[in-house]
Amino acid sequence: RTWTATDASGNVSAPCSQDVVYACDPCDSDVIVPSLVCQADKQIGCDESVVFDEPTATDNCDPSPVIDVVSTTENPGPGPDEITHTRTWTATDASGNVSAPCSQDVVYVCSEPDPCDSDVIVPTLVCQADKQIGCGESVVFDEPTATDNCDPSPVIDVVSTTENPGPEPDEVIHTRTWTATDASGNVSAPCSQDVVYVCSEPESLITDVKSCDSYVDGTSADITHLCYTFRKGKISKCSSREFYYYVMVTAPSGTFTVDIVQTRDNVDFPLFDIARRGVTAYDNCVVTGSGSSNTLGQAWVNIDGASEGQKFVIRVKYSTSSVVGTSVGVPMPTVHYDFAAEIDGVVIDSDLDGLVLSSCTAGTKKNSVVPNGNFPNPFNPTTEIHFTLPQVSTVRLDIFDIVGRRITTLADGQFGTGRHSVLWDASSEASGVYFYRLATDYGVFGKKMVLIK
Repeated sequence: RTWTATDASGNVSAPCSQDVVYACDPCDSDVIVPSLVCQADKQIGCDESVVFDEPTATDNCDPSPVIDVVSTTENPGPGPDEITHTRTWTATDASGNVSAPCSQDVVYVCSEPDPCDSDVIVPTLVCQADKQIGCGESVVFDEPTATDNCDPSPVIDVVSTTENPGPEPDEVIHTRTWTATDASGNVSAPCSQDVVYVCSEPESLITDVKSCDSYVDGTSADITHLCYTFRKGKISKCSSREFYYYVMVTAPSGTFTVDIVQTRDNVDFPLFDIARRGVTAYDNCVVTGSGSSNTLGQAWVNIDGASEGQKFVIRVKYSTSSVVGTSVGVPMPTVHYDFAAEIDGVVIDSDLDGLVLSSCTAGTKKNSVVPNGNFPNPFNPTTEIHFTLPQVSTVRLDIFDIVGRRITTLADGQFGTGRHSVLWDASSEASGVYFYRLATDYGVFGKKMVLIK
């Protein structure tokens, strides 16, 4: 403030002044918010704890702003094994100014090891119970079951399938062994199932009109040979006008088809015709239906309404008239016919002897050929098959397995009069029951052999 003084005479003094200094703290009216800085986001792994890093705060007036946690959240991360933990803070100074919030993310990433990545536990493999089948039944193994701690579908592999003679003469034991392998390559202990084939089967080819009962009870006589006479270079007659093929089958299901298949080894000769209404099916030897045939000598029967495991007998009547008129020359040909039964394409019976058709040689009898058997029997791995011929003859010697498959032909040609022997080396064959079939101009003979290794 500035003043002057004036006396009575009107004289004015020089002015003078006084300053009054008002002192004020700007923080008393502070409106500036603190500055809050959060730490960088970070990633942690398995077995690490979620620890957030404290942010830093500065202020123009307050040297220690108060830092407060606003929120802490947990959310799935973008990856399947990620979790994002987020914490948010604010800072407040002494004047009550609140900072903008800031946040830090702690990303938890953990792929837990899968115990199946180092799996060493083998699968558990369980085979089905052993079972027994009879004549005409197919050998069918039941698939085992496999379970595993990691692999829901272990791979089941067949290790071996063997065939060996059973304790009884009419028994053959078929054995299949499996293992199971899981996705880690662990292999189970093996397991096996035995299918015991028990069959004392009656003969299949019959010349006379025999009943179903005579076939089933085994009183029918099996034939292996028919002969023909010829005139002017053609067959004029056969030794029998007809013959029958019988087979016993077991129903695999309620509806199935049985095919009777006829084959021969000389296509210049016709197949035997099937007589009119010549295909018959029996249930307990009571006629239960009839089948069909074609002009090529093949027959079939469709069976409906059967019970699984039910036994049926099928009879096919063949006529030899189809070969009459066939041209023949010298030397007189010999033809071998085979007959087999199939169910839905699977062979369930094969007549091991078959039927030989040859010229009727005057004064020659079927039994004039002497089959001397094989020695040793049982054998391992070689055996000799012996036979005696009354005179020169065409000889074919074949080996068959238990289901009628031809394994090998040991002889096929002319043999002279007298005793002969043929060696069979079965080193490459599995243990089991085999048959040899000796076909000559005078008859066909067969015998069972047992290979035991």
